[in-house]
Amino acid sequence: MEKAYHQKCIDLKRRLNEIEDANDAARIRKRRLDRAIMKLRIERTLLLEHLAKAQDLNFNDSDPESSAPATVSVH
Repeated sequence: MEKAYHQKCIDLKRRLNEIEDANDAARIRKRRLDRAIMKLRIERTLLLEHLAKAQDLNFNDSDPESSAPATVSVH
């Protein structure tokens, strides 16, 4: 009886170590993913700012003659 109890304790301790190792690995993966998400969010913000500046420059540099509204002549 005592030998079976001792073996069960050893098995439970081994399983606990496996679970803790898997938890540590998952925590590391999550930390890496969180950093990657943060970098992507920053990159998206920078790209959107760059795009907005480029669109603003294109709007300001456009030819006023070509962007003027069409006129209608009345006879």
